[in-house]
Amino acid sequence: ATSALEADPQNADAYILRAQARAARGELPAAIEAINKAIALDPQSSAARIALGAIEFRAGARDKAQSALDKAIALAPDSVEARLARAEFRRAVDDLPGAEHDLRDGLARHPDDKTLHAALARLAILTDRLDEAEPHVRALADDDAGRLQLADFYLQRRRFADAAAILDPLAKSSVAATATTAQLRLAGASVAQGRTAEAYQ
Repeated sequence: ATSALEADPQNADAYILRAQARAARGELPAAIEAINKAIALDPQSSAARIALGAIEFRAGARDKAQSALDKAIALAPDSVEARLARAEFRRAVDDLPGAEHDLRDGLARHPDDKTLHAALARLAILTDRLDEAEPHVRALADDDAGRLQLADFYLQRRRFADAAAILDPLAKSSVAATATTAQLRLAGASVAQGRTAEAYQ
């Protein structure tokens, strides 16, 4: 960030990076000063408001953090990052309905966004609404990592047949790490069902 600012003192993005770096070191007044410079240079920057919200929250200024994140969404209503940031803030202050509202509003605008599906799945699991979590976990299952995650979800719910339907093909994967992981999950499922002999075949 320093070299970027030396080359272009009007670089708002560089001030955002400087603010984030200083916040990471616990230099919160310096971080706020840097992010305010970014906002002065680019008042329409949603990213700067998101960063300000995170820094103000770390500083214990919840109202200022809320205001900054509200402004981020007002500036960029379609921003997934802004919705996620305010949802995380609301979750952190125990406003779970508010967090869910932000995530669902974001998903209505971006129905295929994996980060929003993942966040909604975590929130539903956190609030013990596993049936509501399932479609969001399923939405992530378009690659091997996502399919393993869905299988784990089913295993945790003792839905062994559903898990096996996902794990059996993965256990034959040409990717060794994926195949090994799936085989271990299947062995664990056999043990959990009292079929110990199958686990060691």
